[in-house]
Amino acid sequence: RWVYYQVYESGNLMMSKIDAQGNITWLHVLPKDQKEMIQTGSSTAGSGLSFSMGTNFFANAVNMPFYSGFGVLSGSNGINIIFNDHGKNEKVLQLGQKTKRASVFRKSICYGVVLDPVTGKYTRSELFSNRDVPTAMPRLGSALGRDLYIVGKEDRIFGKTKIAVAKISLKK
Repeated sequence: RWVYYQVYESGNLMMSKIDAQGNITWLHVLPKDQKEMIQTGSSTAGSGLSFSMGTNFFANAVNMPFYSGFGVLSGSNGINIIFNDHGKNEKVLQLGQKTKRASVFRKSICYGVVLDPVTGKYTRSELFSNRDVPTAMPRLGSALGRDLYIVGKEDRIFGKTKIAVAKISLKK
């Protein structure tokens, strides 16, 4: 028996400001370590190839990865970056700090980072836990004005898949 996976590894976030002359005003790297493995098919000796992806909306190569990556929402308070991360990375804000790899996204935390584009200063805060709700997919989010809409999805072995939509709004 063979099982086929697509593996997506998302690393650090590099944030910088470059002036009109091409000089770097500031540069920051936020450590991030995500690994998402998606089973794309399987086969058994002598039976040929059978794919398990099906034809649903989420099982499209354009939509992968589902849970790793990040979403961005621009606002008057700065640039807001939303992503799933391991809960033990709450205080990780700069290079040199050790990160825990996020790979079990249903147990991850959805964090928001607010970046001031003028000074380059940023803060990180927990938005919500993915343990109690269908796991957020920030990379597939859509920004509409001051709101970011993200889909959450929880696959179940028995029963129907759960889908949820979250709306993240910026203060005025």
